[in-house]
Amino acid sequence: MPGNLIELPWLALHPIFVHLATIPAVGLASYKALNTWRAVSALSTETAINPGDTAHQSSSTFSVVREKLSKWSAQPRSTRAKRILAASACLIFFGSIQFFFIFVVPRIQSRFIKDAIFCVFIVLIYTGPIYSVIDTISPIPTQVQYKRINPDNLTRLSFSPVGDVKAATKKALARMAVSVLCSIGILALANHGYIAHLPFVGAAATLSALSSIRLPSMSLRKIVLVLVGYLIIVPALAISVGLAIDHFFPSEKKDPSSESKDVPPSDWILTLVLVYGEIFAVLIPGVITAMTLRFEHSLTLDGPERPAGTGSSDAPVAIPTDYPSFPKPIFISSLLSMFLGLVVVEGLSITIPEVVWLALTPLSIYITIPFVIVGTASAAAYQGKLKQWWNYRETWIPSKKTANEQCSKEVDEAEQALLGPEHKESE
Repeated sequence: MPGNLIELPWLALHPIFVHLATIPAVGLASYKALNTWRAVSALSTETAINPGDTAHQSSSTFSVVREKLSKWSAQPRSTRAKRILAASACLIFFGSIQFFFIFVVPRIQSRFIKDAIFCVFIVLIYTGPIYSVIDTISPIPTQVQYKRINPDNLTRLSFSPVGDVKAATKKALARMAVSVLCSIGILALANHGYIAHLPFVGAAATLSALSSIRLPSMSLRKIVLVLVGYLIIVPALAISVGLAIDHFFPSEKKDPSSESKDVPPSDWILTLVLVYGEIFAVLIPGVITAMTLRFEHSLTLDGPERPAGTGSSDAPVAIPTDYPSFPKPIFISSLLSMFLGLVVVEGLSITIPEVVWLALTPLSIYITIPFVIVGTASAAAYQGKLKQWWNYRETWIPSKKTANEQCSKEVDEAEQALLGPEHKESE
């Protein structure tokens, strides 16, 4: 083990600096997601589920599948054909990108061409995070609303600027241009050996991704179970497939001179790409941490997060830019658990030369995810909120069925009020 920090190789120091920068980014991204949720939760007329509500009963998986199939069969053939073509086009597009990078790029023998391809890819994936940082420092006033083109389409969240749309669009385009120039500048600095700014890039990517994660329905229990299942199933599946391949397709020794040598990209290119492998250690468990902050914020509210009859699907709600102050011991414990997990990852990478790659790859989630789950759940139990934390859920986009049920409920209540208490007693 190296005697002091100066003797550590850059391969070990690089992820340490990136991980140190991503912890504050997780906290800031959690607050940005909270502000978005504060606006979205005022849109729907759906009655909120309290954090500790255990009486909520969801439909079974089979009934949901049966309902989806019946709706699919009821659609016109032209509509089904368009959706199949759209899904196929998306699948082919993303599959082509993966095929290109997995099978085509490795066969390119020119390092210059290979570096050029990766440069374009890096500019594309770096521009968004840098734009997110600019928007965090100087946010453009934004509002959110539900939109549906026609009754057959799914409801979606629509974000738009508040006030002068043209001025906001020009400002957004200018910021996008600055983000592209900054991405090119990062490439130029890395090409000349200056990569001390990469922790900022990792923090920016974490901020951008984690603050934008929103599903139609989010449940802490489901997220935890999915992550635990992933940690269990993926290694078992990988080992099984590997053993099967070795058994049925044994590898044969080949003459090294007869094989064409693979030309890897330049080292500075690999360093830029590895940043995204390093942030997985905080990005995946960060979903739990960000949702925990929203859970603790819900505890400060007097009533449900979605009071019945509040807001309208047609009326936009401005996303707040202030960061509310409230007690958040569970959220802080979650961040500390993430930090301790990263300390273990870095400690293993430094002390054991065989796993020096651990901190550079997404495999570090096998350490950070258990730390965050156990640490956050333990803090919730200590605060006496474990059951509420476990059952906490959010509805970002209410289903059409739920909206109709809520509407019928409001109509029945209105009729009851008009008929008066005598009618209620006679019933």
